[in-house]
Amino acid sequence: SIHYQSPYRIVTACCQFFKQYQVKMKERFDCTGHSFLHIFGTALLMVTRKIIFFWMLFMVMAGIAFLFIPDRSIAAIAIYFTIIYFGLITGTALHEAAHGYTHRKFAGRDGPQGFFASDMMSVKFVRPVLDPFQKKQVWITLLGPLVPGVIGAAGIIVTVLCLKENPISTGFFIFSITYFIQLLYLLPFMGDGKSIMKQLLLGGMGGQRS
Repeated sequence: SIHYQSPYRIVTACCQFFKQYQVKMKERFDCTGHSFLHIFGTALLMVTRKIIFFWMLFMVMAGIAFLFIPDRSIAAIAIYFTIIYFGLITGTALHEAAHGYTHRKFAGRDGPQGFFASDMMSVKFVRPVLDPFQKKQVWITLLGPLVPGVIGAAGIIVTVLCLKENPISTGFFIFSITYFIQLLYLLPFMGDGKSIMKQLLLGGMGGQRS
């Protein structure tokens, strides 16, 4: 990780923030806790820091547009965009926290703990392979997208079956969708799905993933 220092605090803060978007930038976030809330808090901080700038940029653009065209639809778009962003931030943090918490439960306090990492375009929980291969590896990978996905599916069902159509239920429905789409990561050609396929293949062959 690169650290900038300037005589002016605001310059230092801005440089430290925008350095995360540098090409080939890799940054490590240590998380020594074992409680789910501690791990989730670290993941939430990391994800928020990574993408909050794009939400702020959209809000500025929406504010400028509303000044020139004071239309309620612009405000509605900004609100729903905020809901989507909040869902993406918390859903992604929950995804990575589920990886981290499950890994540490299986590895134990004396095993390899792993850490959170961020590069230019992604955030992730980097976990050492449990040696020798165990099906625990599959559960660690599976539960990442499965936990927010199941929560999202439950939210969609509740919205469709139990809630009347109004702005609040619509917002809740959109929020639930942002969680539900985490299940896409389980597709065989996506990150976690591809990893599970490799783990099952190597496990079935008696091999070990490096």
